[in-house]
Amino acid sequence: MKISSCKHLGVMFVIGLTLHVDCGYVKRKFYAACNAVLADSKYADEFVKLHLVESYCVPLLTYLR
Repeated sequence: MKISSCKHLGVMFVIGLTLHVDCGYVKRKFYAACNAVLADSKYADEFVKLHLVESYCVPLLTYLR
């Protein structure tokens, strides 16, 4: 079994001869969270949607998990 990436302290490292950090992992988590919040709040007011995205999605970009 060949491993192509490794997660250490919330940061995804791509295995190779040089050090690479996978930023796509964090972006995928952010987009998945935004899609989930916006799909569940389809009929809510736009300010409510904005508050939900700021509360649940933006911390995924600012803090590593």
